[in-house]
Amino acid sequence: MKKLAILMLLALELAVSGCGSSPKSTQAITTNSNSFWEATFTGQGAAADTATELTFTTQFPVSDVLGAQEPLTITTLNFINASSNSCFSVDRDTSTAGGNYQFNTSTSTDQVTGSLTLTVTATTPPGNVLTLNSYQPSGFTGISNGNINGTTGTLSDGVVVGTWTLTGSASCGGSTGITGTFLMCQGATTCSPPAP
Repeated sequence: MKKLAILMLLALELAVSGCGSSPKSTQAITTNSNSFWEATFTGQGAAADTATELTFTTQFPVSDVLGAQEPLTITTLNFINASSNSCFSVDRDTSTAGGNYQFNTSTSTDQVTGSLTLTVTATTPPGNVLTLNSYQPSGFTGISNGNINGTTGTLSDGVVVGTWTLTGSASCGGSTGITGTFLMCQGATTCSPPAP
């Protein structure tokens, strides 16, 4: 009986000591951006000349939502090489550009990693489609100044790197398409891409 009472007291003590602790909640840093980006393109063979015509600037808001995939809303997108660009006019109707993205912010390093896709469909001339796909799973990188105490961070040093495909008219990839690689930098004309 004494042994049973001692065992019950030990069990009660363990139960009471466990009441004060709760499972550690998942900590997260929120990071936002509404920056301008510049995308540059490279290609081989037939894609080389066309790639130089595709450079554009764009602006879009992003915010990490616990790593969920979110729609990419393009607020501006302008092709730079208007005089030589036969596949897209200089100013794109933003309703013809969109995509999706997802990223996470590390609580230990403030490093942002994720992915992004962007599709631009020409209205003038019609039928040309440019698709950008970042490398998986971390073709979208950057730094956040947020913290786990609830301060929302701002994305800086953002880089998106991956592959592009152009399809459309005969001079713009045709039905089979031409491909290459792209580099898109946040608020800068040049940057160094991370390894794929």
